[in-house]
Amino acid sequence: MATKDTVYGRYRPIQDISVADCVTMYNLFIQYYDNTPLDTFVKDMSRKTGVFVIYRRQDDSIVGFSTITNFEVQADGQTARCLFSGDTVVDRRYWGTSALRITTFLYVLRQKILHPFTPLYWYLISMGYRTYMVMANNFPNYYPSVDGDDPHLRNIAVEASEHLFPGMLDRSRMMIHFGEDACKLKGDVTPISDAERAHRKIAFFEKRNPNWMHGDEMPCVGAFDFAMIWGMISEAPKRLFHLDYKKRAAARTVAQEDLREAR
Repeated sequence: MATKDTVYGRYRPIQDISVADCVTMYNLFIQYYDNTPLDTFVKDMSRKTGVFVIYRRQDDSIVGFSTITNFEVQADGQTARCLFSGDTVVDRRYWGTSALRITTFLYVLRQKILHPFTPLYWYLISMGYRTYMVMANNFPNYYPSVDGDDPHLRNIAVEASEHLFPGMLDRSRMMIHFGEDACKLKGDVTPISDAERAHRKIAFFEKRNPNWMHGDEMPCVGAFDFAMIWGMISEAPKRLFHLDYKKRAAARTVAQEDLREAR
């Protein structure tokens, strides 16, 4: 498992993404998704505001990315600002590292500072349970939720879906389907095992999106409210202490082994 120090993240405006960067991201993307021609990938990326890019420290090569765009919708009589997370891929070797989460959080804080009085929401469409779990594990208030759906967040999901994908949302199922030739996860990327089905949130995802393997995308919305932001801030020292403890423990183990060899 890669450690925290193995990779780092950076937000880059879309105009700063070079052709070579785009090709590298595409080559990474098609390792995990089917039915995505290069021209479709490039066209979709060009519509985004920017990209969160994950780099390997050893050689600054791209090992992950997530596209982002900003927009506003009207829901329940008020303006809502949405951040849409589009194509997201991280090299399997770096799953579990925190670079993408930290880079995203810093970007969100900046958006909240720039627009302090406009409610801010994260919008994504989830074809696989890993994407859904990012929402479910990091947002106290999110839709759809295993603990019951928030009507206002559902309305945000509807308006955001219609803004980005007009006419593609099936409101009765709250699913988006882009057709049989649409991008789909490769079968071996995120299969749901029986052990994973024992997790109530993963089981809930599969129940709500039973056709995920066939390309159904589930609109999800998380509120960047005080509870969410404070939760991330308060967890940071614990995570840093835990990581530092593991590094010191590993260093002690290496030192002990060196000492034994010296004897």
